[in-house]
Amino acid sequence: MSWSRAHPPRLRAGGLLHLWEQAGDLSPLERAVAMATVELDAAGGHAEESLRDLPLGRTHALLLDLHERLWGDDLVATAACPKCGERVEFTMPVATVRDVKPGQPDALLLHGGYVVSWRCPTPADLLVVATAVDPGARLADRCLSVTNDGRPVDPATLPDDARAAVDDLLADADPLAEIVVSITCPDCGDEFATDLDPGRFVWAELDAHAVRILHGVDVLARAYGWTEAEVLALGDRRRAAYLSLVLDGVP
Repeated sequence: MSWSRAHPPRLRAGGLLHLWEQAGDLSPLERAVAMATVELDAAGGHAEESLRDLPLGRTHALLLDLHERLWGDDLVATAACPKCGERVEFTMPVATVRDVKPGQPDALLLHGGYVVSWRCPTPADLLVVATAVDPGARLADRCLSVTNDGRPVDPATLPDDARAAVDDLLADADPLAEIVVSITCPDCGDEFATDLDPGRFVWAELDAHAVRILHGVDVLARAYGWTEAEVLALGDRRRAAYLSLVLDGVP
């Protein structure tokens, strides 16, 4: 399971605002899929390639591509140090996070008398189990098929060491499904791990950028009497120059 990277054009302001508006009321996971689908389409992805039915890491990889295309190579984020409570800012190059080699997305695991057929969880799986009383057990039911001495058994009956082996295989097969980065707190020196959720990260950037675009539309509409469509039709550089004329008196 390998994916080649394309180099799609920059997303224009109007398209970015449309994505922001359409994704704003979605759940975090649905929003992540919507944003990643925009990147997939821009890169010439196949219409039949539904991200909902592909391993979650595929969505995360496209989100990292989208961030790189719109806002540059570095992810800048903060995390709370669990020891001293200070907010630690860290920078992570997109390439460092994204460029990992996924393994086989589905396979068999033989462990004693157990035979486990497994596949990587997809966004569709996670959306289904989100409201379950025990999401982990429900997800295992969807993604694992287990037999013991030839008889079907509940995945929950897997011994701990067998389940750990399955978890290792899943992590290897879809390494971008859960992104964990190691950080050292500059204040107390504690080293800790934190999750990096591409969906939440990219949405925060998109939301902030959309608000800045709307502010620019408001300023130029008041100054020149232009409509939103007329302002958004300007290229980024020209729109920024007009904003400088209005706000600072210089291009």
